[in-house]
Amino acid sequence: MVIDVIRNKRGLSRALLCLFLIMLLAVALPGRGQCAEISAISTEEITTPAEDTTPTEQKTLPDGTAGSVIMDAAALFFMSGILIYTALYRKRGRLDDKLFFGMVLTNMALAASDATAYLLEGRAFTEAGKMIVACNVVFYAAFEIFPYLFLLFLDFRVRKEPEHVRKSSVLYCIPALVIVVLLLLNLRTGWLYSVSKNNIYHTGPYNDVVFLPVAVYSVLILAKLYRIDRRLTLLGIILILARVGFGFWFRSISSTAMTYTLFLVATHIVVMNRTIKEEVL
Repeated sequence: MVIDVIRNKRGLSRALLCLFLIMLLAVALPGRGQCAEISAISTEEITTPAEDTTPTEQKTLPDGTAGSVIMDAAALFFMSGILIYTALYRKRGRLDDKLFFGMVLTNMALAASDATAYLLEGRAFTEAGKMIVACNVVFYAAFEIFPYLFLLFLDFRVRKEPEHVRKSSVLYCIPALVIVVLLLLNLRTGWLYSVSKNNIYHTGPYNDVVFLPVAVYSVLILAKLYRIDRRLTLLGIILILARVGFGFWFRSISSTAMTYTLFLVATHIVVMNRTIKEEVL
């Protein structure tokens, strides 16, 4: 079914509608943390009041877990379909095919690590904290690497010169490389994020720094999209604004993997299909 959806341009509207419905479902469902709180309130109404205790850190899964896991699972589902359908492209060995394949794998790693981190948060076993830290390292690294690969992919589609892309890749990688270095330093400093003894994730004082390279990449990507297809530029602006708005209103639900998925679906339909048509002509 996924392959049929992404075969043609008509499938884009179906894919977007399907992903939009998934996002609504994700927003509608409470996280397991919320369910636990509701259950606790119901229990208190039935049983006798307990003795007053000092506030303790939340040990249940965080709010928005169900919604985030649904979005990440949907992203993995669509990525699996694209991965299967683009198998013939990868056999050609072209640079843009390799970059597109890299974007798919990067987004799958991002979605899997994000969902795993949500499910592990608050779990009371020894290695949970280390696993949450490792998942967030993968998540933040993939968060930066995806737009970097996307920029190189579009650069090749515009210039058609592999050597130019290889040279520009050195310059383009600097913002992502800075964040990767900060991620390694964060293991000691906690500048970007930290995990408490109760295995609860906390954002660090400089967490917003990770968005700066993505913002730079986004501007460059929109400029490249404009040179390829103005419709893609408009779609890119809509997706970026939707991601910002969704993150503002539903802070507890992660939608990064879903946003990257929408970019990949649109790029596959408009750009990759155009490549096939050019080869036929």
